[in-house]
Amino acid sequence: MKSKIWAISAFLLSLVFTCKTPNPVSQTSPSPHRLVNKDPPAVPLSPEESMKKVQLPPGYHLELVALEPMVQEPVAIAWDGNGRMFVAEMNTYMLDVYGTDKYKPISRIKLLEDIHNDGKMDKATVYIDSLVLLRMILPLDDQLIVNETNTNHLWSYRDTNGDGVADEKKRIYENNLVDTRNLEHQKSGLIWNVDNYIYVSRDRIRFRYKNGMMEADSLMEDPGGQWGVANDNYGRLFFSAGGAERPIVSFQQNPAYGRLDLKDQYNEAFLSTCRLLVRWMHRVVPSECGRKIIL
Repeated sequence: MKSKIWAISAFLLSLVFTCKTPNPVSQTSPSPHRLVNKDPPAVPLSPEESMKKVQLPPGYHLELVALEPMVQEPVAIAWDGNGRMFVAEMNTYMLDVYGTDKYKPISRIKLLEDIHNDGKMDKATVYIDSLVLLRMILPLDDQLIVNETNTNHLWSYRDTNGDGVADEKKRIYENNLVDTRNLEHQKSGLIWNVDNYIYVSRDRIRFRYKNGMMEADSLMEDPGGQWGVANDNYGRLFFSAGGAERPIVSFQQNPAYGRLDLKDQYNEAFLSTCRLLVRWMHRVVPSECGRKIIL
């Protein structure tokens, strides 16, 4: 349980770790030189210890917003227009090496609120319960759009009486095809971009919210992105590959024009983390990270 506490704290801090874990440095003055710890400790870090491991550009800082037991097994977060945080909890994902009961409908969405206006979440409510490995959430005006694993439907949930619990459910996009892919290779995202389209990873589709429903628009090809998609203020989309040590793909142009990955789009510094790639034998190498793992 303690290991989960620190792991979840790290998630909510949006901490990103690679095998090259840097030594503690000033959060406003990142060091240009990173030292490799070839024998890192196997114990989890506390939230305070985790924050010391993060290098940030000048002008940025980290604050802890929430941790266990307020949230458990988080995989995605999203904020609505009132600063409330919705947290998707995959409570059945890989609880053991066999994935026992992974499709049991006990995943849920928590609604976190900052009652004292101090930047810390004070109140947690189970907004939606009894879900199957929910994977996408998108707050709109007074509703939350949700997608679950193995399905293509998009559902709208509303709290009509203000008690922090959704009591109205409506299907706003219907597609009865069952997604039979590995749950790690199904779409994620629901990122509303500046072109007024809502994007997901993995599938040749994007959406537009119109008249209370989601209208689908077909793309030329799969944009990729096993582990999600994000955008910037200019509307550029960045899809996460999740493997082969390539954090982002399909960022050269909007996926509406097809997928474009240039040969020299990554420089050496970008690819410097664990560079060995021999088919499915990758992730960690002895010379750089102290250990080799074959997947």
